[in-house]
Amino acid sequence: MRKSNLYLISLCFILFGCHSQKTTEKITLTGKVLISEVNDENFIGTPSYIVSIDDMLITGNSEGDTLFDVWNIHNMERINSFIRRGKGPSELRRIDSFNADDKNRCIYTYDIDNKKLFSISYNDLLKEKPLLQEDLHWNLDRNSPFVLGSTYKMNDCYFAHNLTDTARFIILENNGELHHYEKFPDKTHINPELTEMANAQLYDPMITISPDRKKIAVCDHLSDMIDIIKLSNGKPTIQTTISAYPNDIYLMPIGDGQMQGLCTPKTKRYCISNYATDDYIYAIWKGDITNMQPNSGYLCSNIVRVFDWDGNECYTLTLDKDIFKLTVTPDNKTMYALTDKGGYAIIKYEMDLD
Repeated sequence: MRKSNLYLISLCFILFGCHSQKTTEKITLTGKVLISEVNDENFIGTPSYIVSIDDMLITGNSEGDTLFDVWNIHNMERINSFIRRGKGPSELRRIDSFNADDKNRCIYTYDIDNKKLFSISYNDLLKEKPLLQEDLHWNLDRNSPFVLGSTYKMNDCYFAHNLTDTARFIILENNGELHHYEKFPDKTHINPELTEMANAQLYDPMITISPDRKKIAVCDHLSDMIDIIKLSNGKPTIQTTISAYPNDIYLMPIGDGQMQGLCTPKTKRYCISNYATDDYIYAIWKGDITNMQPNSGYLCSNIVRVFDWDGNECYTLTLDKDIFKLTVTPDNKTMYALTDKGGYAIIKYEMDLD
C-alpha cells in the first residue's frame, strides 16, 4: 500500500510537471508588402526603427537628412518628415533607443553621440517642426567608471546599458541616485586571455521596453543570452538566462600579453533586434550566418522567437520574408516589419497570439 501511494504521488508530480511546462507553438505567417523602395517612389530614407501609433507608422532613419518619417497606416502615404541630422538646435546626430510611450503619448529617442534622451509628443507628429524635448543628459564626470549607451525611461527612473566592464546596467532614480547592476559573464567562458573590456564588448545588447514602462528585455547579439529587468516600487529584479556564450572569437594581441576579441565569419549572431508588448518579448533570431558581405541583408532573419516576461518561449514565428526590425500592436494581432532584402520595405503580418 505504501509503495502504491508513493507511485501515485510520483505520477501526479510527473504529470503536473509536464502540464506546467508550456510547449512552444510554431506558427507560419505570410506578409503583405505595404510599401517598398523598389516599387514606390514615395519611399525614401534608410529606416532602422519602426513603431506603430494609432493610425500611423513612425520610422527612424539611420542615414539621410531627415531622421523621422510618418506614414498613414491605411494607404502608406508619407504624411510628414521632420528633425534634421546635425549639431544645431532641434537637430540630432545619431538616434538610438527609439520607442513609443502610449501612456504619456510621446516617442522617446536617444542621441547616442550627445548622450541625451529626447521625447516628441504624439500631438506634434504632424507638425512641420515638432518640439524636441530634452528629458535627460548623461553628463557624467570624466573620471566616471561608466560609459552609457542605449537609454530608456522606466516610469520615474532611467535605464541604460553600460559600455565598460564595470557593470552591465545602470539605473538613475528620480532622486538623482545612480545604481549599477550585474557584472558581465566571466571571460574564462570565452578565453582567459581577453581583457576585461574586450570581454564586456562581446555582449552587444538589443534592448526593448514594455509599454507599461515597468519591464525591459535585453537580448545579446553575439550570445544566446536574455536578461529580463522588472521594476517593483522603483527597484529592479533581474532574471538572466544564458544558453550559449560568444563563439569563434578571434584574439588579436594589443600588448602586455593581453588580447582583444574580434568576430570571425563563423561567429554566431543570435538576436538581430527585439520588441516588447506588455505580454510578450519578440526577438528576431538569427543563429548561424555564413554571408558576411556588407549590404547583403545578412542581419535579417525570418525567425521571430516570442517569450513571455518570465523568459518562457511561447511561440516561434516563421515569416515568409527576412526582416531586421519589427513593431507589434498592443493586442498582439498585427506586426509591422522592416526588411532590406532586395531593397527597403515595410511588411504587415496579421497574427493571433493568445
